[in-house]
Amino acid sequence: MKKGLLLPILVALVLLAFGRGIWALGEKSLWWDESLSLHRAQGSLEYVLSNKIVLTDGVTDIPTIDNHPPFYFLSLWAALRLFGQSEFALRYVSLGFSVLLVPLLYLTGRRLVDEQAGIAAAALGALSPMYLWYGQEARMYAMLATMSLLSFYCLVRAFFHYGEVSVPRRRWPWIVAYIVTAVGLVLIHYLSALLIVFELVALGWFLIRRSGRRRTIGLTIAAVVVGLVPLLAYAWTVLPHRAVPGLSFVSLWVLLRDLLNSFSLGLSVDVGNWYVLLVDLFFLMMVFIGFAALIRPTAPRRWRGAGWLLAGYLFVPIALVYLLSFFRPAYMTSRHLIFVSPAFSLLVAVGLTRWRGRSLGIVTLGAVVMLVGIGYSTASYFDATAYVKPDHRAWGCLLY
Repeated sequence: MKKGLLLPILVALVLLAFGRGIWALGEKSLWWDESLSLHRAQGSLEYVLSNKIVLTDGVTDIPTIDNHPPFYFLSLWAALRLFGQSEFALRYVSLGFSVLLVPLLYLTGRRLVDEQAGIAAAALGALSPMYLWYGQEARMYAMLATMSLLSFYCLVRAFFHYGEVSVPRRRWPWIVAYIVTAVGLVLIHYLSALLIVFELVALGWFLIRRSGRRRTIGLTIAAVVVGLVPLLAYAWTVLPHRAVPGLSFVSLWVLLRDLLNSFSLGLSVDVGNWYVLLVDLFFLMMVFIGFAALIRPTAPRRWRGAGWLLAGYLFVPIALVYLLSFFRPAYMTSRHLIFVSPAFSLLVAVGLTRWRGRSLGIVTLGAVVMLVGIGYSTASYFDATAYVKPDHRAWGCLLY
């Protein structure tokens, strides 16, 4: 790809993500979870930080603990005071993070693999039906996906020189940035700590294997742990230890099938349809082709490191959530693991860009099938009545 085309293509993809996200942004009514976001953000700064939601009928107040930490709601608290309380204004924070994810996918793909993988990953991010869905929802999930990738990118910039572990002195700003984003990520959603577990294990592995810069890696691990321990201790004390409505044990097959479809075609398709399964399988094929291309024996050493990093980013938190579910159900829907979806997009992007010659036709066919599926899901999201949010606005107006 010509260097002069990279910037215009990336700008076009960012504009595409923004245009899709802003289209009809305020037309759908707030649904129940979004109304809880509005309620919490309407309160004082102290109320937002209290992690409480006070339910009231005008006579009796019932304080409850919100299962989500405060960082997203602080952003929403500021947005409300700047832009107002319309559905459009409430969702603008999520839209902003879904758009920021596009250039961040490009930067990460370029850093770990090459320019082509970066552009392909950015295109997948700009077209993703899942990011469209949560980019138009006043909840923390678009922010969670973007900040998880930012944490991973800072880790790569701080400790991996194009896939190979390296910690020169001039990377201290990236090390500080990684510590801040890793701790900040858990302030968005507690389950994202599972990604930090993988990142710290990866650093620990290199701490054992490397003879140089051990002190830097060790101090980074210690700083992240010190930042996380009080947050996770607080979460342990306030989150319910009994069964939670909507949370139940799910089999590994159900969990993986749900994640594959959500990361590929989003939530606006019926997973029971054969053609949806077909498109999902094309995405899965590209994930494995991308991983195999990166770790093959003849691949550059830096690619092999990138392949294992991306595989760990994607699969380790999924495995940990499944294991955790044997003790306490932790999986409700794919949104709770949206923080690993950028790794999925990056591996698919590598799969789409590594093939030449006779294999190019097969990959081109796969890309066309994937684009048709994305288009179908996007059209369903905007037009199908099955994916219209419950009209809480209408019954609220009726009551008042």
